[in-house]
Amino acid sequence: MDAPEAGSVPTPEPSSGVPRRTVALALLVTVAAFAVFYASPVRLETDSFWVVFTARSLVAHGDVNLDEYHEIVERGTGFQVERFEGHVYYEAPLATSLAAVPFVAIASIVDGSGLDQRLADAHAQPLDGVIAALLAAITTGLGFLVFSQLTSRRWIALVSTATFALGTQVWSTASRTLWMHGPSLLCLMVALLLALRVRRTGTGQVTLGVVLGLAYFVRPTNVVPLVVFAIWVALRGRRPLLRFSCGAAGVLATFLLVDLAFYGQAVQPYFHASRVALSATTVEALLGNLVSPSRGLFTFVPVSVVCIYGFVLKRRAGDLGSLDVAVAASAIAYWLLVSTFPSWWAGWAYGPRFLTDIAPFVVWFLPPVVARVAVTRRALLGGIVACTLVASIAIQARGALAPSTEEWNWQPTDVSVDRARLWDWSDPQFLR
Repeated sequence: MDAPEAGSVPTPEPSSGVPRRTVALALLVTVAAFAVFYASPVRLETDSFWVVFTARSLVAHGDVNLDEYHEIVERGTGFQVERFEGHVYYEAPLATSLAAVPFVAIASIVDGSGLDQRLADAHAQPLDGVIAALLAAITTGLGFLVFSQLTSRRWIALVSTATFALGTQVWSTASRTLWMHGPSLLCLMVALLLALRVRRTGTGQVTLGVVLGLAYFVRPTNVVPLVVFAIWVALRGRRPLLRFSCGAAGVLATFLLVDLAFYGQAVQPYFHASRVALSATTVEALLGNLVSPSRGLFTFVPVSVVCIYGFVLKRRAGDLGSLDVAVAASAIAYWLLVSTFPSWWAGWAYGPRFLTDIAPFVVWFLPPVVARVAVTRRALLGGIVACTLVASIAIQARGALAPSTEEWNWQPTDVSVDRARLWDWSDPQFLR
């Protein structure tokens, strides 16, 4: 291996555990993140509308159908529902609703009748927003633990964590309402923490398989990190792969049984592969998911370009390990996969919603760039990093704080009908 060049971040040496001060800071980061997330007012409920309803149905009645809310469905709020065998169900993966169950159970104990009244009036707030903000905050705290293992400088870990929380779709999307992205991000961040443990100690493959298997059932596009990390584990030997596979298979078997019990079928229709396919929009989607003025990753998260440079820095320094390659491959393959969705712009949303889940993989490569700025003190590089970071936070803040960015989706025309608006630089969503 070549000698690391100035500014590179060496892999930390194995340790017996996480320092108490780091854990304490992670808790403070979690509390601070929750305060910011919950105080942010914009909450665009579309695909996420039925999560709390489904969780309440499970807590109160032991089933996941929405039959008790048939009046809401009949009034025209039946978006994202499906009907079979005489019942009405939430179309999205059940795992997201299961993630909300503990919180809904607590709310049911505190004020079950009040919760039922709000749901009967078709209002999942404020509980929906509390859960979304809390899941995103916990993910942020875990992110600090991850970034603390990628750099020996605590302040760089804090900068990276702040970037993840406020400079990516975590703030503008995942923390707003109970999209699948919130539980998905939580699973993926835990997976990165476990992957670091696997790299450091050679243990934890079973748990890693469990978490990534769960991530798949939260959001099927997480088949990408599931496969990529399975390959990464396989490079470590047959036994690690067997352990990983056993963990993932256990989750698969569990959800097959759960789906049979609740739906009477082994797999929800949402998981059918027919949802993705090469089409006439694929090339547009590949470009749009990166550079569209209202849906592009580089447009809404400019610091992601800096993170790409972080990958280059690690490679030049000879510090690019197999785990780094797995993280980068997951991000790239995820972009390729979501670009096969015919509705690649994600309907009514803010920015590149379909790429929300790769935020941990992108920010993974920020620490070496910040370290290089600190070591070399190059004004140009420091200025670029600072500008892209500030721009990212400012753009994400718009999506979380300004209701006008929400209204952009349907004013002056519905973006799902008038797709030319996705490329209109005279009216980008973040400037509304």
